[in-house]
Amino acid sequence: MTVTRVFKSGNSTAVRIPKEFAFKPGEVYIEKRGDEIVIREKPKTYGELMKEMGWKPFPDFMKGWKRDKSTDKRRQKLIDDFSSGH
Repeated sequence: MTVTRVFKSGNSTAVRIPKEFAFKPGEVYIEKRGDEIVIREKPKTYGELMKEMGWKPFPDFMKGWKRDKSTDKRRQKLIDDFSSGH
């Protein structure tokens, strides 16, 4: 387990993140789980977020439902984007 420092930065509490744990520049998600704080990179796309959450599309989820044909292309694009990670 790595030890690091906690310090004040203006009105915020800051944590020095060692190089081996560095994130790419951008936004991160932070959440508290019990007595732990979890920081993870914010996905750039909806598909990446769904993957991170463990959601897997299943092609027949609307089987038997009457669909508006104009939404089929948008639905397929979402499935394709999720599958390719874009």
